Amino acid sequence: MGFQLGLNTSALSGYKDYDENKLRFGISAYGFTDIPLGKNSIVSLETGLALSPQGMRHEKTVDGTAATDIIKVKNKLNYVVLPIYLKENFNNFYTKIGPYGAYLINVSSKQTIQHMQGTQLISEEENTDESFENNTNPYDLGVSFGFGFIHFFEPGPGYYKRRGRKKTTPVLQVDFRYNLGLTSIDASGVDPGMNLRNHTFTIGLSITSIRN
Repeated sequence: MGFQLGLNTSALSGYKDYDENKLRFGISAYGFTDIPLGKNSIVSLETGLALSPQGMRHEKTVDGTAATDIIKVKNKLNYVVLPIYLKENFNNFYTKIGPYGAYLINVSSKQTIQHMQGTQLISEEENTDESFENNTNPYDLGVSFGFGFIHFFEPGPGYYKRRGRKKTTPVLQVDFRYNLGLTSIDASGVDPGMNLRNHTFTIGLSITSIRN
């Protein structure tokens, strides 16, 4: 069992009517367990729960007769994610693949509209896209791919003595995961602006221990 802290980079893909797209960055947390499928098997089953901040920023320029509007959108979607990996271990390296399911715990969509005349800002307004927030699919399903590196530390002379008779080895793990969403975030199925799917890349770091 272990716990990871990591960095998320996320995107929403599918709708093309934007001039510029920017990734959302966030801090993720992942509690997991790794269960070997056999005493000497290199294959194991990994599962757990992750808190995953996702979403994206979009920008679009609309040219008018008297002025130009710059529309900036910030979509934030935060999920609890349950992955199930089939994992293959090669000494200090591993790969894993499996499905995941996610539940949306929070969503927000903020818009900033800048009214420009040439390069001069005339006015600015901010609002909330309630249609986006109310029609976001609460569930996300997809496929997750991953690989990582494990470093086993050699315990020092007093390590086991301080911990009684329990024989364990400290382990540093660097984990890379990519979640490919297969479900549209549009629960209504009729809004082309929400015909989007989640894509998330995570780098995680954990320090755990295994029994010898």
